[in-house]
Amino acid sequence: MGAAPRRPAVRAAGPGRGRLGGRGRARRRLRDARRAARRGPGPRAAGLFTARAAADRGRARRPAARRRPRRRLRRRPGFHRPLRRGGPGRDRAAEEPQARELATALARSVTAAALAAAGAEADCTGAERDRLVELLTTRLGGDARVPGARAAAVLGRLALRVTTQPLLNARRGSLTVGATPALGDILRYQARGHELREFLHARIAAEPGPTVLIGHSLGGIALVDLLALAAARGEPVPGTRLLVTVGSQAPFLYELGALTALEPGAKLPYGFPRWLNVYDRQDVLAYLAGPVFPGDPRVTDHEVRSRQPFPACHSAYWKQDSLYERIEQAVTEAEIG
Repeated sequence: MGAAPRRPAVRAAGPGRGRLGGRGRARRRLRDARRAARRGPGPRAAGLFTARAAADRGRARRPAARRRPRRRLRRRPGFHRPLRRGGPGRDRAAEEPQARELATALARSVTAAALAAAGAEADCTGAERDRLVELLTTRLGGDARVPGARAAAVLGRLALRVTTQPLLNARRGSLTVGATPALGDILRYQARGHELREFLHARIAAEPGPTVLIGHSLGGIALVDLLALAAARGEPVPGTRLLVTVGSQAPFLYELGALTALEPGAKLPYGFPRWLNVYDRQDVLAYLAGPVFPGDPRVTDHEVRSRQPFPACHSAYWKQDSLYERIEQAVTEAEIG
């Protein structure tokens, strides 16, 4: 009898079974790894191993590098007390840029808060304010001039843009009440300025000449109107040789057509005296007169820099020595004396 045919093996499906399940693959990898270990490394691997061995032998022959002992930084006593006069904390604060910036920022904040709280009683020049900041900065252990001043200025302008509008919205009522006296005076003068001009004319004519008239803000508007109207009538104010306006809005009102004495585009009349117009770039209520009356030799603009923000700069003219020096020069040029 012939041999019985062999039945095919039945292989169950599932994880770890079949042709090569998970366990079969793992056993084959292990078997291949053992055979490779018995054969030894290939030519490339052998060269690599030889180079590594040589390098290891070279390192073993070199003497070990001598390590330098690390220096311990001793904590200087008193460095956390920058307000101690003459102590080591003050020296450390002067050496650290961050400490200098912090001291300067704190000094400026304290100065600004003090001046704002004092109000009009603390009217000072820019130089006096900077001196106060320097004294406070030195006392705090820093330096007034720091490397990060420009970056701080940029951040300050950014914060101003972010916070200005919400602040205006919150304080709109109080700001309107505070601005009413100044704006109200100008609007009232525009409506009923005749009585004021008559009063000024009578006072000026009562004094013997020559006369130098000085007007600040609204006073400058009234004097320009008075002198221009009188000169246009052919009756100049007697004795008036020089007009000085300080922080005045007369040129602006002239351009708007709101100046009582002159129409827009009209020239200053014959008989109008010399005019010295003083302004500060920080003062938003001061305007140039020279460009408004081009080619008129009687009109001269002079800039004063109080280095004060608005509105403090609108009243800071009278503490500037350059203002009085320029008025004295104008008096000399007008041959008054």
